[in-house]
Amino acid sequence: MPNIGSKVGFGLTLLSFGNNISDSQINEIESFFALFGKNIIVSDDQQHNMAPLSSSGLSYVLYMTDALIEGNAIRGISRDISLQMMQNILSATSALLKQNNGQNISDLLHSMCSPGGSGIKRIANLDRKGVKSAFVDAISEDI
Repeated sequence: MPNIGSKVGFGLTLLSFGNNISDSQINEIESFFALFGKNIIVSDDQQHNMAPLSSSGLSYVLYMTDALIEGNAIRGISRDISLQMMQNILSATSALLKQNNGQNISDLLHSMCSPGGSGIKRIANLDRKGVKSAFVDAISEDI
């Protein structure tokens, strides 16, 4: 199923095909769903396990974005400016992920954090509070 990202041309549809479907039918189906964004072909048995990220991934990112904007508001930064900052940050992050396709995300993250710097200290604080574990649990647990 295409997700809410389809509204802005960035939907994500996981497609699975049986053995009795022709190449022309596959092409037609892929072309149709490409109108909404990206298609990823997966085996039928992967559909259930991939659904928590494909269907709720945008919600997780919006949740994190809302928290970062809230933190900036506590520091006295307007929500409008924080939203502009987050739009740029999310675009830059997406571009980095595309550019570094295949690079370990953890390595990419740590390449941005200077030893002893504020970035790595803030990431360590998130780790102490279990933020990464909470996201892992949100995806991995069946609800």
